[in-house]
Amino acid sequence: HELYKRFNLKELKNEIVKFFFLINILKVLITGAGSGMGKLMAIKLAKLGTKVVLWDINKNGLEETHKEITKAGGKSFYHVVDISKREEVYKWADKVKKEVGDVTILINNAGIVTGKKFTESTYKIYNFNIL
Repeated sequence: HELYKRFNLKELKNEIVKFFFLINILKVLITGAGSGMGKLMAIKLAKLGTKVVLWDINKNGLEETHKEITKAGGKSFYHVVDISKREEVYKWADKVKKEVGDVTILINNAGIVTGKKFTESTYKIYNFNIL
């Protein structure tokens, strides 16, 4: 009806094909992938065909995310990484490059959730989440 008049279906089909081609060649590194939003994004992207690299300090959470991705037919690599330690980030970045090649997208999702108001946060939490 009106929808068909607004969109050229052939062009729309071509855009969808491009999207799925692109999503399948992407390599996405997600920090904080052991739980919450990081985990959800990792699973969703992997189901679409993206290779995902999972980083978190929570080993059990990472393993669970990896298992869910594998069970859904996706491909992921996971490493316990404390991103607050620069040397550790550089070390694992080099290993990831050897493992999967260049990362296409970085989703820097890691953070400390306290459930407190921003003004009640400690300097350590502020420093980690903001700086």
